[in-house]
Amino acid sequence: MKKLIIYIAVALCFGVFLSGCGGSISSSQEDSIFRVVEPKRSNFVPTPRVPLDIDTEILQVYLAELNFKYDWNLTLDDVWIENYYGAYNGCVAVLPYNIHIVPGEGVYINDELEVVVGGVSFFYGPLIHAEIVVYKDGIIYGLQEAYDYDFLTNDDLENIAYYQNEGITFPKRTARTPRDGKIVWNGSINDAFDDRTILIVIDGNFTGLRFYAGDFTGIDVVRVRALSVLRLMAPWANLDSATWRDIISIEIGNPGKQNVINAIRRLENFDFVMAAGPNHFHSPGIIK
Repeated sequence: MKKLIIYIAVALCFGVFLSGCGGSISSSQEDSIFRVVEPKRSNFVPTPRVPLDIDTEILQVYLAELNFKYDWNLTLDDVWIENYYGAYNGCVAVLPYNIHIVPGEGVYINDELEVVVGGVSFFYGPLIHAEIVVYKDGIIYGLQEAYDYDFLTNDDLENIAYYQNEGITFPKRTARTPRDGKIVWNGSINDAFDDRTILIVIDGNFTGLRFYAGDFTGIDVVRVRALSVLRLMAPWANLDSATWRDIISIEIGNPGKQNVINAIRRLENFDFVMAAGPNHFHSPGIIK
């Protein structure tokens, strides 16, 4: 029985070293898959900041949530708003930060995230470790929550994404032929694993590429996180691209252990997937 052990450090998403260790992306698909949806200009809201009193109000609520959730003792001096994305239907969209999420801290930690809400992608680069939130009537909501509650429309999401994704480019890719054999997961629904996330080892011939939610056709993907990807690693690591295998994690929008298994079976047919398996609650997972 072949085994590939994947070590994941959840909080910091450290890279792992794997050595020796599926549908195909055709060149005709590339133009339609790899692009950010532009906002509808007629509804675009170019608000660079929000009033200072609202700014302070948001930070006070954010601070209270952090201290309650993590049993911290942060003060207003320890939190700030990194980016503003405009006001929508009585909501304000912002990217809040705190002293425990410092840009530049852990420079060699690679962690890259795509979040899909209402069919709109929001991209966060390495070291961000924070996501856009929406403030309304004294409560902070995640983007998905705000959308589910009808606080934000699809047009609003596209406008916010326009700010967040500005400058992101999607390099064109050519079709490639896989070079590794498949490692098929042979676990069962009775195994203990998370009911929404899947760990994927990328085929060696697709090393260093960025993969997006749109790559996983037929699967309801709401998050794509690069956990250990060669192109994000520090140059001094001197990694061998011939033996390195990238690892990414995806989260499905239809949670359930059977849905995870169904997604794994589909993933195993993608050319760029060498192995896919469930996330065993962020402990060292085993794809058998």
